[in-house]
Amino acid sequence: MLQGLLRVKGRSAALASPPQVQFESALALGDVWVLHQSWHELGFDRLHAVFRRARCTAPVEQAIRVMVFNRLCDADSKLGASRWLQTVALPDVDAQEITHWHLLRSMDALMDHQAGVDDCVAALLRALIDEQ
Repeated sequence: MLQGLLRVKGRSAALASPPQVQFESALALGDVWVLHQSWHELGFDRLHAVFRRARCTAPVEQAIRVMVFNRLCDADSKLGASRWLQTVALPDVDAQEITHWHLLRSMDALMDHQAGVDDCVAALLRALIDEQ
């Protein structure tokens, strides 16, 4: 194609070897973007405060969000979720920062801080129910 364009322009320079074009796969965005917006509109980002008060060093809220979104988009194990994360462009989540270990530790954090998580989710749901 390049040689054809060069001929049209009046240049007849022959290329020794045509340039190699490589295509890379794109990251999925649509479904995870909608879920991300819904997560914030429903207020589930407030879970971050529960784990911040508990002094968790791992990004627990982000890891939980990854697992929830993975269940909704392409249900898989935690190891599968970490592989899935490499194929999507999840806003506010650094895919390199969330590892399989983080996903496992976030489940432990959920169990350790179940009362705080339950209170946070109950407050969110109560507000949604009261609107009806």
